Amino acid sequence: MQEQDNTLSMNLDKLETGWRIKELRMAQNISVAELAQAAHVSKSLISQVERAEVYPSLKTLEKIASALKVNVGDFFQGESLMKRAFILNDYTNDLISEEGALFCGLKAQAIAPAICSYLEEFAVAGDYIAVCLDTHFPDDSFHPETKLFPAHNIKNSHGHLLYNSVAQKIASISERHPKQIIIIEKNRYSAFVGTKLDIWLRSRGVTHITVSGVCTDMCVLHTVIDAYGLGYKVTVPRAVCYSPNEEGEQFALEHFQTAMGVEVIF
Repeated sequence: MQEQDNTLSMNLDKLETGWRIKELRMAQNISVAELAQAAHVSKSLISQVERAEVYPSLKTLEKIASALKVNVGDFFQGESLMKRAFILNDYTNDLISEEGALFCGLKAQAIAPAICSYLEEFAVAGDYIAVCLDTHFPDDSFHPETKLFPAHNIKNSHGHLLYNSVAQKIASISERHPKQIIIIEKNRYSAFVGTKLDIWLRSRGVTHITVSGVCTDMCVLHTVIDAYGLGYKVTVPRAVCYSPNEEGEQFALEHFQTAMGVEVIF
């Protein structure tokens, strides 16, 4: 039991240090690449530290602290500088399952482990999670998507349910951290249009959001655009987004960076 407690403590220390470094970096509007260059370390190392995948040596911490113009002790103390939320878009059976009405391909299924990892990270950190589900109704002739796509994500259908391992992870987090998670049904590409997402985030003091899901060049794109317009700081990790349209996805990722200054993690 003592060994297990020590391991848990080490993991929490690693998480808290990574979060604190990311908070300080983002508060100064410094990208991962810029911090890595200033600290004379690799970009991948900074990303791994912030994700709590590795714990840096004291020498590395000193380099990062110097680059951020803070003391090493600042990585281990003080109140959080930001409140975060993880936004998951449309990871439903109709889009992710091979039997789905709009199956996005096996590569869409392949991002499930990364999504689950992010979900757990945010939950354990005490941050917030918004699961946003594309929701349609039978024979809705007034909806613009009716002319563009086959019927999909029909409310209360099997296709409307979350996919497989992600559904299991959401169920687990909902049981353990019910006050940190919300399920939102949306009827347009953006998770902000016609929903209470913005007021839910603001009432909890959220200023930074991480956007994920499918498709990168559709619902993720429109959600990011609205988040930017509403004044949120936005991060888009490539590992938790996917679109079968490679050109559309490349456009979206570049647009995030060049038009909105969104931090895209590759």
